Amino acid sequence: MKIITRPDTLTGMKGNEGHFIITPAFSYAPETGLEYGISGLFTMKEQKQPKYLSFVNPYVSYTIRNQFTSEIRVNYYTQKYFSQNVLSFIYYPLYYYGIGNNTKAGDYEFYTSKQVYMQGRVMYAVEDDVYLGVRYKIQNNHLVHFTDTTKFYEDHLFGLSGGWNIGVGPILFYDTRDNAQYPSKGVALEMSWVDYFAVYHYSNFHFFLRNYFNVNNEKNVLAWALSFNMINGSAPFYEYNRLGGSNALRGYRDTRFIDRIMWFYEAEFRRSLFWKVKGVFFAGFGNVHPQLHDLTLYRTKVALGVGLRYKIFKDQKLHVGLDYAVGLDNGNGFYIRLGEAF
Repeated sequence: MKIITRPDTLTGMKGNEGHFIITPAFSYAPETGLEYGISGLFTMKEQKQPKYLSFVNPYVSYTIRNQFTSEIRVNYYTQKYFSQNVLSFIYYPLYYYGIGNNTKAGDYEFYTSKQVYMQGRVMYAVEDDVYLGVRYKIQNNHLVHFTDTTKFYEDHLFGLSGGWNIGVGPILFYDTRDNAQYPSKGVALEMSWVDYFAVYHYSNFHFFLRNYFNVNNEKNVLAWALSFNMINGSAPFYEYNRLGGSNALRGYRDTRFIDRIMWFYEAEFRRSLFWKVKGVFFAGFGNVHPQLHDLTLYRTKVALGVGLRYKIFKDQKLHVGLDYAVGLDNGNGFYIRLGEAF
């Protein structure tokens, strides 16, 4: 049975035949619990860019914490054009711990976010492996089912009424990786600046650098990622940058630490063990801050963990992974996912 879950990084299949498959999909994270659903994948007949796969991917999932997601992703690539777009409806009960890096793990409230959004990026290759283009997001958010509004109003949160976010801005993407699913060498750099208007007026700067090396031979891969995100202006609190989750410092919940500025560094050693099985060890650190002048290593959050990978396709470097991570500031969790954290 093939398991395809959010195949954003699938590389091109051999030949020019289109494919359509429908499969069960699942994942696990501390903030969602077990997530299960159905995923479809339609690959286009002519793959014009061998490094990336053009596809249409509808996806519906539900979690044991009553979180619902329905979305469709459309990725299309040619030798010159690079396009990734997603339309999504989300009904998500979320934890709110407060703003900043000094919140307490046991002091939180719940609220539910009902949102519809469309976001993506459209780019043009100006040189080999160098893309320039536009990043955009159109979002409507409605917040409901607060367990207790006291903490929200005590923190003087902006954005409790929800509303529209519409943003657009430039993006630069540089990618020399040898494989987008499981790189063993190369660099991927992404930088963007998105200005938002409509109900809320703010901007978001995004920097994400990844690097990959072979260590002695192809069985050993050392990978590291550095991310920096900064919000300026009157942003709603639910759009603040988050430290934690399966993609940004495993070991802490997705909403455990939020603020205007978020950064993290994470390194991972990946080793082929036997047959289709690989082992990984990872460690990282990061933090959140209200402003640039508040940047400091004080109260930096540290996490580390181990995991296993199982290669599910003979001709593709695509893995199902199981990770266990511990955050040294009172956090831990298991993660089941398709693909790598970075």
